[in-house]
Amino acid sequence: MCLFKNFKNSIMKRNVSIRLALIFIVLIFNYSNVSSQTNIAKGYVSGKWTVSGSPYQINGNIMVANNTTLTIDPGVTVNFQGLYKFYVQGRIVAIGTQTDSIVFTVADKIYGWSGFRFDHTPETNDSSMFKYCKILYGNATGEAPNDNGGAFYFSYFSKAVITNCYIANCKASNFGGGLYLQNSHFDITSNTIVKNTAAWGGGIYCSNSKSNITGNAISNNNSDWGGGIYCENTYQEITKNIVTYNYAKNAGGGMDCGPVLISNNDISHNSVIQGYGGGVVCGSGIIRDNTISFNSSYVNGGGISCGAATVTNNEIFDNSASMGAGGGIYGNGEISSNTIFNNEAINGGGIYFLDGTIINTKINNNKIENNTAYRGGGVSCESYATAIVANNEIINNLSTYGGGISNDGNPAYSNNIISNNSAYDGGGIYCKSDLYSAYGTSIPTFTNNTISYNDAKHGGALYCNDHSDPVFYNSILWGNTLDSIGAQIVLRTEECDPDFYYCDIQGGVEAFNLNDNFYIGIYENNINADPLFVSPSDSSGINHTGVAPDWSLKINSFCINAGNPTGTYPATDIAGNPRVFGNRIDIGAYEFQDNGSSIEPKVREALIVYPNPAQDKIEISGIDKGIIEIINMRGQIVKAIHTENTKATIDISELPVGVYVIKATTDKGVVFNKLIKQ
Repeated sequence: MCLFKNFKNSIMKRNVSIRLALIFIVLIFNYSNVSSQTNIAKGYVSGKWTVSGSPYQINGNIMVANNTTLTIDPGVTVNFQGLYKFYVQGRIVAIGTQTDSIVFTVADKIYGWSGFRFDHTPETNDSSMFKYCKILYGNATGEAPNDNGGAFYFSYFSKAVITNCYIANCKASNFGGGLYLQNSHFDITSNTIVKNTAAWGGGIYCSNSKSNITGNAISNNNSDWGGGIYCENTYQEITKNIVTYNYAKNAGGGMDCGPVLISNNDISHNSVIQGYGGGVVCGSGIIRDNTISFNSSYVNGGGISCGAATVTNNEIFDNSASMGAGGGIYGNGEISSNTIFNNEAINGGGIYFLDGTIINTKINNNKIENNTAYRGGGVSCESYATAIVANNEIINNLSTYGGGISNDGNPAYSNNIISNNSAYDGGGIYCKSDLYSAYGTSIPTFTNNTISYNDAKHGGALYCNDHSDPVFYNSILWGNTLDSIGAQIVLRTEECDPDFYYCDIQGGVEAFNLNDNFYIGIYENNINADPLFVSPSDSSGINHTGVAPDWSLKINSFCINAGNPTGTYPATDIAGNPRVFGNRIDIGAYEFQDNGSSIEPKVREALIVYPNPAQDKIEISGIDKGIIEIINMRGQIVKAIHTENTKATIDISELPVGVYVIKATTDKGVVFNKLIKQ
């Protein structure tokens, strides 16, 4: 028993010794860690900062002097103890790794530190480099220029590389919460720039800088102007960025830019609460190959607000301008080959363009679909803008005025498909003109458009108000539906007298609703014949697009070779096929291409008219019993007979010289042919 007791005491004493040794080791380890901290006083720094000396506690403004270099190793933490600046007049090399970054932070996260300052740094020094760094809680405040560039301030210095860095929670009282570039030209690539704030350019501000901004994720930044990026007087290339969840008080939730190239970005969930451009504000430049979605602005440009920019090949969807114009796009320039859908605004759900002084606005080859607005569900033209609007699909849009288009300007619309839109007034098109405007009457032109299967309470195809006098050439207005008190075409005021030349208009001029006024417009060489689309929508309005409608013409369509034989027309149709294929231009957005692939290739010859041209009598054959009508170019039936035979002879001697439509309605359907009376 005694032996056991002595053995137990011996073991207990040994365990106590081991515990004391472990405590001593821990104390030594902690002491060594504390002692490895390096305090840096105000002054010049150079040489190398290593992990063994980390963290580096900065206790005043510091500078890398001209012709000197500071190198910082991976894993180092630089901790500023106050609102101090890091001036660079020489060179800094801060290259971390993907798994071991370099951290620049601050002891007091509320007050922050004053960021890196490259101000006229001599370019005799080699490039400064920041790779795999974290720059946190920078704060640019005070008098200019100290109030610019929360994390980085570059003025007249272009030898820098910033890549694969994380720049977050920085702020500037004025420009560039994350980065400020003035007359500085270098690449900013593959960075994450988040939760930064400024008055202009929450994430990045650029002025007179030719930098490439490529492959960055720019999100949750906050600004009065340009939540993600604000660029002015610049030639940046901004590519492959992910720009998300930015916020701006006024303009440019995502980007506010001058002449730049913005491409391959995902710009989404940005917002402005007082101004323009939920996703992008761009004075001029190129915006291409981006996804711009779920952005919002209080006033104009939910997705994009731009000046004379080129906006091409973007997907622009689910943006909104809650109290203004241009849910998808607001502005001018060349807007082409975009898919613009599910946007909303007060005016111009898809696109709003304006300003009669800008004559180079082009809206081409876009698909503008499922947008919503109070005026102009798909497209709205205001302030007497002059533009070319061509080769667009404007479909399934909804509005009170102008389901497809609301027009108060003088654009040239050509080769557009305007179909399955819905509105209270003007299912396809609503035209108005300010009675007191200095610009005078609005006279847009519509050439070779297909305006079909739209729906409205008043004016399924067209509603004209005030002094609006649109002119239509070679266009189809067919299959549009309306309320019982409306009409396919409504001319609201006495001053509205649109002109129609060589169009196919369902019901002709007699189907116009003139609101007890008189129509004195020009109505020449128009027809009233089913255009025989290859595969139209299953019905009219926004809910009846059907499966991939095809608005091209069957071979037996009377619209083929029925357009203006001497007029000016587009070189190609909406599909890019050449005009003219055959004797003369067709009516509608598509030019019939006789390639043997059309439906019912021989039906066109079923209705035979002989002789043709004719003076006194014609013989019609190739029909079953039914009704034959002769219709003049104003859409009026001037002669009708009922026949029980496969042939019929009709006296046309009393008809005026001109062009007529022969329409035969039988049990097998309706067929057409053309008659020339000499």
